[in-house]
Amino acid sequence: MLARVGSMEVHLSRLDLLAEFANEIRQEFGLPVLDVQEPGRKIELALELAVLADAAGKLNLSKKWKEEQRKRLLARRYLKLLEKSIDRLPVTEEQIEAAYEKEWEKVASGQDSDIIVPTRTDAMVVAIGYNPDLQPPEDEEKAVLDAGEAKRVADVARKVLQDAGRDTDLFLERVRGLMEHNPTLRVLQLWKMPVNPRLSRLPGQLRGTLQSIGEGQLSPAVATGGGVFIVRRGVTLQGKGERLAQVKERIIGLVKKERKRSHVKRHIEKLRKKFGARTWPDKLSGDLLEEKGDGK
Repeated sequence: MLARVGSMEVHLSRLDLLAEFANEIRQEFGLPVLDVQEPGRKIELALELAVLADAAGKLNLSKKWKEEQRKRLLARRYLKLLEKSIDRLPVTEEQIEAAYEKEWEKVASGQDSDIIVPTRTDAMVVAIGYNPDLQPPEDEEKAVLDAGEAKRVADVARKVLQDAGRDTDLFLERVRGLMEHNPTLRVLQLWKMPVNPRLSRLPGQLRGTLQSIGEGQLSPAVATGGGVFIVRRGVTLQGKGERLAQVKERIIGLVKKERKRSHVKRHIEKLRKKFGARTWPDKLSGDLLEEKGDGK
């Protein structure tokens, strides 16, 4: 015997188990978990549990309540052992990559992710359309500008705007000046635009431009069916978790959590079948539902 508290004794054969139980209770109530590698701490934890158990034994609690608590502790202990066996299973690279991709899919669908916050920027797109509506011309001969003319206007615009990329007011002022002489030139302001191409609201050919340039820089002129476009990247709000290497440990934690949830659910269903569990919900009575007693 290592210690005694009232009628409760602490023996070496049960020391590890008692210390583990004590730490579980500490964790549940937000108390610091002690290092069980130190023998002295093990005894301290076991003694703590014995004190609590001895104090509880002196309360006026019904036998029925005690039996229900015994079942609760046994069920909890069983799940803890099951949890340990699940945690020993390896997490594969394929599982990690699949879970990380799932987080990206959440972000792309407009849901919040605890792992990924996309980098965003205040973007502007200077468009030199073949026609003022920026739509592909049905008849090239009737277009206001042909491809060559639109490219020349874009080259001039890029030179004029090149050193104004970091100053939004100056940039817009110069764009307005260009618009006075070019009837098909337009500017599109896109606030909080995701930089990552898979989240971008830009047309297909332009999606990669924001990622390829830095803050305050302009993209090369990009020709599309409707005209020639220049993208400007403005003030950038840096995201997090956009590379797997940055959040790999958190993703592993997610995989383990989801795996544990699904394994436990399947295991309980398996036990229900194994032991032939049956229910008779029609026999529930008001007396049963109103039964008092947290145990006294």
